[in-house]
Amino acid sequence: MKRYFESAGGGLRIVLAFALAFSLMLVFPSTALAKNDANADLTLTSTTPSVKSGTTGVLQLDVKVAGSQESIQESYGSAATLVVQLPKDTAAYYDLQTPLADLAINGVQPTYDQQARTLTYKLPNLQTGLSARLHIGLLTKNGITPNDTSLVATATLKSESGAVLAESAEAKIAITSAFQPTITKAFSKVVSSDPSQTVAKPGEEVVWSIKGSVTLADTAGQYIKPGSIITITDKLDSRLTFSDATVSGADLVDRTVNGDTVTWTFKAPSLEAQKAAGTTLFACEILLTTGTDASISAYTKVPNNVTISAVSIEDQTKTAAGKAEALIAPGGNDVPLPEGDIVVPYTVGPVNGNGNVSNGNNENHPNPNPVVADDAMVRFQDTYFTGISGDEKLFDSTGNPVDRSLWNQNNSILKDGYKKLVNEYTYDDALQFRAVTIYTPHIYYEYNLGRLPLPVLPKTTLTVTLKDGSTRSHVVDWNKTANKVTGNVQVTIYDMGLTDADEITSYSITYEMEDGSKLNGRLGLQNEPLFDIKDGARGTFKWGVTFVPTLADGTTYRRTSTEVTDLVGPRQVTVGEKPVSNPIVLATVEFMKKDGNVVAVGDNQVHVRMFNNTNSNDNLDKQISSTVLLPYGVKVKSDPNASYKIDSLRFGRQQYATPGHFSILDENYNGTGQQLVHIDWDQTTLLPWQRADAYFDVEITKNSPDQLPLTMWGTSSTDDVLTAANSSNKVETDADDIDHDGATDQDRIKVEKSYVKYSDNDLRIKKYVKGALDDEFSLFGRTLPGGGIDYKIYMTNTTGNDIFRMGFIDVLPSVGDKGIVDNSDRGSAFTPVMTGAITLPADWADKVDVYYSASKNPKRDDLYSTVNYSTGAYQHENPADAADPEWKLASEVTDWSAIHSFKLQLKDGVTWLKGQDIEFTFHMKAPELGELDDASVVFSELPDTRTEENELKAAWNSFAMTTNGLLPTEPERVGVVIADPKIDVSGKKTWNDNENSDGIRPGSITVNLMRDGVKVSSQEVKPAADGSWTYKFADLPKYDAADGHAYVYSVTEEAVEGYESSVEGYDIVNTHKPKTPDPGDPTPPAPPVPDDPTPPAPSVPDEPQPVPPAPAGEKPLAKVTVMPKTGETVAWAVGAIALVAGAGLLGAFALRRKKGDRAL
Repeated sequence: MKRYFESAGGGLRIVLAFALAFSLMLVFPSTALAKNDANADLTLTSTTPSVKSGTTGVLQLDVKVAGSQESIQESYGSAATLVVQLPKDTAAYYDLQTPLADLAINGVQPTYDQQARTLTYKLPNLQTGLSARLHIGLLTKNGITPNDTSLVATATLKSESGAVLAESAEAKIAITSAFQPTITKAFSKVVSSDPSQTVAKPGEEVVWSIKGSVTLADTAGQYIKPGSIITITDKLDSRLTFSDATVSGADLVDRTVNGDTVTWTFKAPSLEAQKAAGTTLFACEILLTTGTDASISAYTKVPNNVTISAVSIEDQTKTAAGKAEALIAPGGNDVPLPEGDIVVPYTVGPVNGNGNVSNGNNENHPNPNPVVADDAMVRFQDTYFTGISGDEKLFDSTGNPVDRSLWNQNNSILKDGYKKLVNEYTYDDALQFRAVTIYTPHIYYEYNLGRLPLPVLPKTTLTVTLKDGSTRSHVVDWNKTANKVTGNVQVTIYDMGLTDADEITSYSITYEMEDGSKLNGRLGLQNEPLFDIKDGARGTFKWGVTFVPTLADGTTYRRTSTEVTDLVGPRQVTVGEKPVSNPIVLATVEFMKKDGNVVAVGDNQVHVRMFNNTNSNDNLDKQISSTVLLPYGVKVKSDPNASYKIDSLRFGRQQYATPGHFSILDENYNGTGQQLVHIDWDQTTLLPWQRADAYFDVEITKNSPDQLPLTMWGTSSTDDVLTAANSSNKVETDADDIDHDGATDQDRIKVEKSYVKYSDNDLRIKKYVKGALDDEFSLFGRTLPGGGIDYKIYMTNTTGNDIFRMGFIDVLPSVGDKGIVDNSDRGSAFTPVMTGAITLPADWADKVDVYYSASKNPKRDDLYSTVNYSTGAYQHENPADAADPEWKLASEVTDWSAIHSFKLQLKDGVTWLKGQDIEFTFHMKAPELGELDDASVVFSELPDTRTEENELKAAWNSFAMTTNGLLPTEPERVGVVIADPKIDVSGKKTWNDNENSDGIRPGSITVNLMRDGVKVSSQEVKPAADGSWTYKFADLPKYDAADGHAYVYSVTEEAVEGYESSVEGYDIVNTHKPKTPDPGDPTPPAPPVPDDPTPPAPSVPDEPQPVPPAPAGEKPLAKVTVMPKTGETVAWAVGAIALVAGAGLLGAFALRRKKGDRAL
């Protein structure tokens, strides 16, 4: 195959001497170019193997075209087509989310066929040296997608002729979704004139509330099958009879009563209606009224069961069930509850100094009396219910004991309620009250009935008494909790305007109806106070409660116990020396806007958390802070909108705002371009079960890399050693003072969360060569023995992305060398040598180190270790005979001629480089003739075309590169050949001296050879046997090895006495003027008259021969110019001028005569 040279400025011009198809059959049979190999690699993988419907599945496409051999390049033809077949059979369940502009490969944007679900790239002039990675987002559809739907996609790369160059395995994304109707049933009321009646009398009607619904989860949800039947079925107990039912919220299709079974049917809304409805697809409430068995003679619990069934959009029927009970007794509310059924109060003490309370599994429950240090936080718990326990004492309002039987006679309290309820708390002064969590008052009086909400919550007031006798009060805001059954609100001393310095001696909580009505006698109460311990306190300390209810008739009782073993007795904690323990910390950092671990370009929010874990045995004390290193390209917004919260999981179990501080410690952390930010909370202590949260706004910019590691270090100024709560957290010493607080010996918790970004990356690399005989860079150069060889490396991308990770290896030409990514024989015929260190462009000079190696076949680990290989991608390996490169910096190199490879590596601490239009050159030198192992590789004439024969004598070079984790690629090799063309300089000597009439002609002369005006050789010339005088300088170099320019040769003659010398071409004429005749001789001899009056033409030397025009990119052959030597006589020029002048006069005379004749 014959090809013209390609210049660096032009496109690849390939002229095939015979049919490409035939050549490919010879070079690449049908199985030679494997589908996914070292040179052509195409993978399509799922970075999100499983997603919930309504979230985004992400496919990662990797394309690599590499290889140093021209035959690989030629296999692609002039164009190639890449087709990504997105899921077609399941097309209804997703939309292409990524804009086409973000899916470009090497600047080529795909076309999208919505019907066929294909992305098609037309890649003109596909060349080796390309690697690209992009992410394709598929937004799955919530509601309509069946569970376990699989999205399957593939990719295929074909040549212009349609041959498959590479193809991917199937990439699969599994979509999960669920469908579940819900139903609840609750006893509502007794149909009675007394609204407070909750126990029905036999024969009375009771009302049940049935609520059925089908909701669509924000993600992983399913719609109801449009038009299907939703059925609610109530199975009545044998002691219940159907009376009536009202339906609200949904259109009833039918209701049937069949014995003890009542069935309601509804028609599922259309899909359009469900989509418009939002979250609640179906909802109804049924108020079912039933009669009760009049023959019931004792206190009885009557159950009632209900079910709902609905059909999902994937035609799956799902059911749910609910249950409730009604109390029936002959006396209604007046019937005493059976012994053991009514709930009684209790108190519980702390189990440790971390805020945990005892439970049934604790030893010595309910009073474990733990030993804690004076820096502990301890929590107690009290509950109040109408029932009275066996060891509980009852007193009147003045403190006198009264008979326990007076309490709740005939269920009077359950029926009539309370006027007011006050809980009075006392404790030893070593305990310092800090907060109390007050749970929502609710109905709970019978163990089997469960907890029910109160119609109206009572006014609840916390009152504290200070040491000076003054009081402070705080009314609980029940709007702070949405849960009206088991919700809670925490009230701290800070909410009351107090500080830690204020000593509180006691506190109370008062419950009363704001409108003066009675408190429900069936209510249940729960409170959990939190205490510090006074510094230096030692001993055992108590806390206790007295319940002070005022009944509806105005009677006030005091309920309490004095023994720690009693169910409502006082509880204890013992304070001793601080035990050896460490806080167990769980640190968290995350982006708030994400699909799994996938984030998108644009606004986002970072959430950081310091959590003193639930099983921690110590507090996090003093200054609590977090330091966050943002990924490159993620920037804090101009207004970070930072917020700070404390979440007490065991104290209020809700978040509350707290002051904090946000700052950017470093805009360019360690020169990486990354922002280092700092957050601290105005919180002196973080107890076990407490979490400190902070949020701030950021922007993920387009220039951020695909991989976004978000790193946080959590610290506190405590001297305690920290313990990590799990393996995702790492404890280390703050040796580099990451939080800039001046301390380098404190422990810190490190956590890193990795994210990926919808992005596109590509890499295009190219190499060019220019020998000493070339005017410009190309793919094939020419130099001289010992001549210079310059290589130019070019790389860029079309995405505008910077480089964050890089692998680069260049294996310099040597006999027996190999390609880098495919380990194929590169075919170098000789070994050039380096002459010095490489100079990088200014954009890289301070960020990249160049390392050198003497290995001609170095291991490629430094290249491959920077690659993020996608699943199914070809895994590169070192050649079997690869050597340890033993890389050196330039300062360590002592012999540049021994260097045969080099690599580029980011300097320590540098995480980004400019990635567009980077180029640099480096210099090598061809071996001298005597240094060649095989002199036949040298061309005797300068080759004007690149042929397969010429390629066998070339030295070949290529390099391989990867950036930002892309698959490694290698461009087409570049070659250079050595040419050593020669030239002869020869001429003859002519004597113009009247046949040496004066007898002064010398026996020899000296001819000097001048090269570029400098004498390089001399030759003594004598007459031959036939009397001719000739000379010849043979095998002269035609070009200068230093810079490749064509030499200009000329000759001069050493002066000959009595002669004037002139040079015509390379011929030398020596002229001697005979002696002047004797003036006494009146008749000088006449000069001889030549037969031919035409002067002879100057002789032309045999060398150089005429030179044909050079092809583009090649220098023309040298034109040898003869210049007279300065100071020499140029008699030949004067004679020529005289001859021309004489001919001109003769012509003028003849013309005048002609005119004169015509005039006659």
